[in-house]
Amino acid sequence: MEKRFNLIDEPWIPVVDYGRVSLREIFSRPELRALGGNPVQKIALTKLLLAVAQAATTPADDNQWLQMGSRGMAEQCLSYLTKWRDRF
Repeated sequence: MEKRFNLIDEPWIPVVDYGRVSLREIFSRPELRALGGNPVQKIALTKLLLAVAQAATTPADDNQWLQMGSRGMAEQCLSYLTKWRDRF
């Protein structure tokens, strides 16, 4: 039997005062404010989250970012994760 683990749905990202959450939860729950883990883990997770956000959408300028806002960016990230689910 083949074991599988999906980074989008399985809880694996440590969050302060909460425990472990999935990538989907990171982008859909704004109340999750701070990554947990040691400094090296936090840096690695931040780079992963930035890579997902940049792949999902990159605003052309500050005005486009202001129009999109953090909620719009999170929605774009969720759409990206859904589209490429089999790669995670």
